[in-house]
Amino acid sequence: MAEQISLEGVQGFFAQPNKAIRKRALAIILNHEMIEAEEALQQYLGNETDPELQMIGRKVLERLADYQKMSDSMPAEHVVPLLKSPVPETRVRALRRLLRKRTPTLATLLQQYCPMETVPEAALLLVSILNNNPHPGNLPLLLGFLESPSARLRLEAFKGLQILINASLLPLFFKGLVDPSQEIKVMTLQMLRQFPRKALLDALDQMLQTDNPEISRLAAKIFSHLQGADLLPIVQKHLQHPDQTTALFLQTFYSHLGGQAAAVHAAPPAPGVP
Repeated sequence: MAEQISLEGVQGFFAQPNKAIRKRALAIILNHEMIEAEEALQQYLGNETDPELQMIGRKVLERLADYQKMSDSMPAEHVVPLLKSPVPETRVRALRRLLRKRTPTLATLLQQYCPMETVPEAALLLVSILNNNPHPGNLPLLLGFLESPSARLRLEAFKGLQILINASLLPLFFKGLVDPSQEIKVMTLQMLRQFPRKALLDALDQMLQTDNPEISRLAAKIFSHLQGADLLPIVQKHLQHPDQTTALFLQTFYSHLGGQAAAVHAAPPAPGVP
């Protein structure tokens, strides 16, 4: 089995005074297509003074960008045979190709083909992808990773739970606000009062950032059921939403409140009122 070098391992190599070790780190990133090392590589290049390593590092960055472009254009389903491989290195390579991909079906694909991943590097990549694609079905995987001996993996899993609440579970509550049943609307308002105001706003913001138009449109509709000047910054941020229906809902709500001037003078919401 080929040697697996973690992102932390590569960062440790970058910190070494020995040029050969730093050069080896660059080779590892290149040969293993470590897209997750891009930020660490950029930071390293900001501190590296050796001209040769600077040149190599910039070329590696360019190759990582090429890998990312290729991954962006590739349907997620194409890596399913690699995800099913018994070879850890193959699964890690497959997950790297999905690292920054966000699609409505990616979470369910990973739930199906990666339910018992135990290789540390693969598990970290898997959690990162799940956190980029919040879905209620991610919960069993995240709960499993909370039992990992790796503190970093447990940390990412806890972050994933927070993301899941804001971007996947709270939207399920929000559906109650637009339900035709008045009883359900009242019950939903009562439940939402149990959440911190910031959590509700963060959830709406994340819903508007999703690539799923059903979720972004739901978030846009929710604004008309809420109160408070603190809604306006989120609405303004997404007025030019790429989904035209979502943008229209937001623009209508913004116009109804009289724009930014009305927001500045609006009274803040009463404590405990969504």
